[in-house]
Amino acid sequence: MPNPSTTEIELLVVTGAYAVVLVLVVYLTRAGRRRVVGALAGGLAAAVVALLATTVAELNVWWRVPVVQAASGRVVILAGLAISMTPVYLVTWRVARRFGMRGLTVCVGLAAMVGPPRDYAFAAQFPNWMVLSPGMAPVLAVAVTYVLWSALGHGVMRLVAGPADTDTLRRHEAMLPAPSSRASSHALLRSVYGVWPTRVSRSRKRSSSRTESNVGSILSQSASHPERSS
Repeated sequence: MPNPSTTEIELLVVTGAYAVVLVLVVYLTRAGRRRVVGALAGGLAAAVVALLATTVAELNVWWRVPVVQAASGRVVILAGLAISMTPVYLVTWRVARRFGMRGLTVCVGLAAMVGPPRDYAFAAQFPNWMVLSPGMAPVLAVAVTYVLWSALGHGVMRLVAGPADTDTLRRHEAMLPAPSSRASSHALLRSVYGVWPTRVSRSRKRSSSRTESNVGSILSQSASHPERSS
């Protein structure tokens, strides 16, 4: 079996990759600061659930995570799971914001279906990370763990950041167009006249129409009474 320190280094590298994914997901979901903090809190709660589930699984011989035997390994697992689960809750936030409880239920169901194959694939590729026992009991236990992760983590995020539709989406300042000279002139007119340029243009149109009507009336009077004009 590889040295636990080697396993911890591997897990730290994977955690760094998940941190990059987290930054990308924060940008794409346009999550605000409070929502990101709530998602991190949900990820930390999911990590605690994972350590508790691992303890129960070892007692029932469902799976085993060798690295958690050391205190440093538990810290690495805690940090890695917290960071890797945070992007998931940002996605479930946007799903709940768009589709409500039905969308969130679908996400929890997908987690239950994807979780066992994912963990068995990781265990086959990295046996020093996790060892899963054969049979249906470990499969069902992993599925239940993923359901708890999804529901509990999203719930903690909701407690910290509020319901999905309460916060506004963050604006990408880099994607906003630069202010044009026309916008600057509009702001100057508003500061001087106290009105928007559309109002100024409307007042100019009204004054010009009044002038044209006065000129028209004078010309008509001159045409009807030529002796006066002479």
